[in-house]
Order: sequence, then structure tokens, then C-alpha cells
Amino acid sequence: MAVITKMIGDLLIPVEVIVAPTLRDPDGLAMSSRNRYLSATQRKEALAIFQALSKAKQMVEAGELPADRLIAEATHILSHNRRIRIIYVAVADRLTMEPMREVVPGKALMAIAVWVDEVRLIDNFLL
Repeated sequence: MAVITKMIGDLLIPVEVIVAPTLRDPDGLAMSSRNRYLSATQRKEALAIFQALSKAKQMVEAGELPADRLIAEATHILSHNRRIRIIYVAVADRLTMEPMREVVPGKALMAIAVWVDEVRLIDNFLL
């Protein structure tokens, strides 16, 4: 958020940034206009994004803080779905978006971008 706010200030862009939680369908998939392009099978596989993010959050809550370990586990979960092609799985500082090697709970987020066949989906969780 700090990066966006700084960029807006530096470029004198007249906008207001409103931060809000990600809206999710009951199954956990982040709401997106792109979801309408998913078949039932693709949507089922896309749920692996939410599962990967949830697992990373559980690991952090259990004291597992190395980012590479969290990324490996999320990648493992996503890779079990044949329609998913991973673009990135990253752990970053939630304000600066700089990559983190070790999670500081509440100050890091995991971001995921994937292709589900021809549909690109993104999601993130605060860790």
C-alpha cells in the first residue's frame, strides 16, 4: 500500500486508494469477472489457489517462517492440478512489495498468479 500511495503522490495522480478485503465465493475462490470464463472443471481446479494460500497461512501460524518453504508448499499444492500453470508464487512485504526471505507475521503476504487453461487468476493472503 505504501508503494502505491508513494507512486500516486510522486506522480501527482488525483486518486483516492481504498483498501478493502478480497471478496470470496463461499468455496473460497476470490471473486473476479474472469471466473465466468471457467468451466465447472476449471473452477474446481482453481480452488487450489485458495488451498495453497490457506496452507501457507496455517504454516505461518504454526511457526514456519522461511518464505522458500511456504512457496514450495504452495507450488506443490498448485502443481497437483493439470490445468494450472503457475506464473508466480511469491512472499513479499505487504507495504513495499519487496520479496521476503523470512515471514514477519502480519507484515507479509503471499501472492499467486496462475493460468487455469486460458484464464489468468490472481489472489493473495496476508500471512
